[in-house]
Amino acid sequence: YSEARAGEAEALVRISRGLDRPGALGFLTFVLPIILDGIFHGLAPQWFDLNTIALLQRDGIGFEEVGRIKRRDRALQVAVLGGGLAPASVFATALLSVAGTVSASG
Repeated sequence: YSEARAGEAEALVRISRGLDRPGALGFLTFVLPIILDGIFHGLAPQWFDLNTIALLQRDGIGFEEVGRIKRRDRALQVAVLGGGLAPASVFATALLSVAGTVSASG
């Protein structure tokens, strides 16, 4: 029995540690993911699942599966945020460059 449940136990410990950290690290590993999960699930529920706590309350879903779902969600969230930040950074740099050119010539 222990061997059959080893993966579930390991996943439970990993999830538990991720939800129970103090200070700023706690914010980054608990509060921020819940906020991001709510935003992304609200905007695209077909691609992003519920937050970790809500998934743990679902019947028929194991800890390992919750971990897999949340790792996939985090990867997609990073891709979406990174994909949005890169063009925004290029736009801001170009805008500042134009503003600097205009103020220098004016």
